[in-house]
Amino acid sequence: MDDSLALLRFNCPSPSCDSILLGWGDLKRHSKAEHKHSLCELCTQHKKIFSHEHTLYSSLELSAHMPTEHAQCGFCRTWFYDSDLLYAHCRSSHEVCFICVKQGIKHQYHLNYNKLVRLVSLPVVREPC
Repeated sequence: MDDSLALLRFNCPSPSCDSILLGWGDLKRHSKAEHKHSLCELCTQHKKIFSHEHTLYSSLELSAHMPTEHAQCGFCRTWFYDSDLLYAHCRSSHEVCFICVKQGIKHQYHLNYNKLVRLVSLPVVREPC
């Protein structure tokens, strides 16, 4: 039972470190201060692994990790853990063209309604004053 509980603690992922921290914030501060490396914020939030199984990254390694492991919104430049979360973001924060959707074109998003209207040259419908 003690071995199982030990897995649930916030153990440092560095193989040379035996530190047990109080939570994610404490673990991130420890990693930065003691090891000069960072944890990927998206991985710590979404990846279903124990804290000691995460990878520590130098700033250069983290920069390389982001585009290979995560998805970025081309409009907001915000990173998402995976393409499913990116698509959910795009559906809720950006616009699709109903004409394109009718023609079977999927996942074609536009920054906002005004950008979509300018692209397809449709008249903008405005509420009366």
